[in-house]
Amino acid sequence: MADSTVDCGEALILPHLPALQQELSTALAASQVTLQLGRVRRVDTAGVQLLWAFVQAAKRKQLKVNLGEIPEAVAKACQVIGVELS
Repeated sequence: MADSTVDCGEALILPHLPALQQELSTALAASQVTLQLGRVRRVDTAGVQLLWAFVQAAKRKQLKVNLGEIPEAVAKACQVIGVELS
């Protein structure tokens, strides 16, 4: 299995999520995934839920996920919702 890198773009908001969800689903076949969150400036609850669901699915598959530095917008949204991505 190869490593996979997923660029999450600038906005983790509902209109952008179907394409990201497809990329994340494909990435679950990798041995390791790096989520590039550095450009994210806008995020809504659906975006946080998608990231959280991906991290949980990866854990079940014992897949290593590298989140790198989590942008302030994502960290705040996670805090408001009460979820941790790690």
